[in-house]
Amino acid sequence: MHVHGRTSLLAAVCLALLIAGCGGGGQAGPAATSTPAATSAPAASAAPVTAATTEACSIVTKSDAETALGEPVGSPRPRSSTTSSGCAYTSLSGSARLDVDITRWPDPAAAATKYQGFSNIGQPVTGLGDQARGNTGILVIQKGSVLVTVSMPVSNKQPDPFGAMKTLARKVLGQV
Repeated sequence: MHVHGRTSLLAAVCLALLIAGCGGGGQAGPAATSTPAATSAPAASAAPVTAATTEACSIVTKSDAETALGEPVGSPRPRSSTTSSGCAYTSLSGSARLDVDITRWPDPAAAATKYQGFSNIGQPVTGLGDQARGNTGILVIQKGSVLVTVSMPVSNKQPDPFGAMKTLARKVLGQV
């Protein structure tokens, strides 16, 4: 797949994660990037839980991002809601980006159902969480009621981008 195709795929996945992190509805503007007051999700709902989430930028540090991308990065750009936490780093050259998203669902069955929406991404990856899929630009993992996504759509200075994404995913999975 060429870079434009990967970028389009990444954009579609990020949009799906944004919608998922927002509970699939409601406002997707500035309110989605702040932490609204916690509410109760219906027990039978497949919407993400609304408990506090782990801060992705505290797990994946600037140093981790620089190691993963193989070059210096700028300050982290955190995103969060009551159900998800994300962190983005962009290289100082502007040629590489790393995104990490953590979304908590009400239960493992809901997370597994959401994970199935990524069944067209890459190949199965063993040894990460309950199930994982990925390709050279994105890695999606389900562990219990948590979905973790690590993406590096372009990294010209990292000789093994998929290995770097798996290393970061292991770090995140160890703390969620």
